[in-house]
Amino acid sequence: MSTGGKPEAKKHNKISPIKKTKHHMVPLSRIKREDHAGRPNFTRDNLKHIRWRLHEAWHSVFDTLTPFEAVLLIIRELSPPGYFIEAEIQVSWGRYEHEFKLADIDNVTIPPRKKSKQREEALKLLFANRDWVNAISHVVYDWSPTDYFRFVHIVGKNDQGENTFTFNRTTAPNE
Repeated sequence: MSTGGKPEAKKHNKISPIKKTKHHMVPLSRIKREDHAGRPNFTRDNLKHIRWRLHEAWHSVFDTLTPFEAVLLIIRELSPPGYFIEAEIQVSWGRYEHEFKLADIDNVTIPPRKKSKQREEALKLLFANRDWVNAISHVVYDWSPTDYFRFVHIVGKNDQGENTFTFNRTTAPNE
């Protein structure tokens, strides 16, 4: 029933768990167009269609971090202290270039993020039963533009031993 001439609020239908949304792998708020001059498809190459629950989970954990910053967050804050014993990362996407080595971890600044009460649940949804090394490989392969990471070498150690992930893109597809 309407009161005071105002329309009644509509009830929102429950969103289907299979509904897909557009996810910018590098958030648009973090992209400078001049960094991608001469690359007409950079916006399309940065889009991924994913289930909305995964999209919400990503932003619950990583807010508007870039994939590079998401990997640094995993190394610095999400994984147990001392878990990673080797890490070297190189990113080159347009004019956006960064390098990281594990020895530099204490000097890394990760942009502030909104706090999320659903963070643990979101981590489980995003990474299921993966260890932290495999979580990083998931970010590199599934949550980043194809030509974003140039080199990644990660070694983690847990009770079962060491786990290694190496990714090497020696030349960018558009170079």
